[in-house]
Amino acid sequence: MHAGLAGMLVALCTLGSAFAPARAQYTYSPNNADEKTPGVRYFGSAKDERGALLAGVIVLVRTSLSNYTLLTDETGHFHVKVPFRLIPSGELVFTTCYKAGYELVRMTKRPGIPGQNPAEQIDCVLRRSAAG
Repeated sequence: MHAGLAGMLVALCTLGSAFAPARAQYTYSPNNADEKTPGVRYFGSAKDERGALLAGVIVLVRTSLSNYTLLTDETGHFHVKVPFRLIPSGELVFTTCYKAGYELVRMTKRPGIPGQNPAEQIDCVLRRSAAG
């Protein structure tokens, strides 16, 4: 990873740290504010190559109209709901995962069933970098 990109991710993490990390193990409740707003739910986890969940991984979810900087929680999971109005029709959502001292091995995206409450699962696998 280039030093400039790593610095940008750290800056974004600092800006995003004001928001509480989100969980993929989301419990549905019709009273939750994000259940009342139509949108796409992005959730998932970050693990190392051995399958151990990683806390503190930066997950970027970005469209042309919005940016979300998330951190995996202590169980290695994250969750966010992006309102439809922030995802232009047909636009692909860019995502990536980053953690200092690690490099991204692969990212798997699994779209859910399209409909009124669409979702996409994003799972990242990272490994310790040779320099880290």
